[in-house]
Amino acid sequence: MGAKKLNMKNFEKEVLKSEMPVLVNICADWCFQCRVVDPLIDDLADEYAGRFKVGTMNYNENKPLGEKYNIKSIPTLLVFIKGEETERYEEVDPEEDLNAILDKYLVKKPRKSKK
Repeated sequence: MGAKKLNMKNFEKEVLKSEMPVLVNICADWCFQCRVVDPLIDDLADEYAGRFKVGTMNYNENKPLGEKYNIKSIPTLLVFIKGEETERYEEVDPEEDLNAILDKYLVKKPRKSKK
């Protein structure tokens, strides 16, 4: 399934009004590093489905949003909680632990002790 495609038309609904935390990958077709990171983002979307929404937005096709969020480098990952940007990762390295970015926002369920 992969990451949801985000754009000017669906950004408010999918990101700003989301009940779930959202990771937005801002990328561009011409960006080599984006092409390396994009499959990892798709994997995260599948792995965290139902717990974290993961979307990808093409900067060139959505420049007003890129400017609104002051995007200066690509790829940039933005984390939104309840419609507010809470964190950003610029020039994301494919070797970075992307799971750790999402995991810190998820509520851990206590493990039941075995008796």
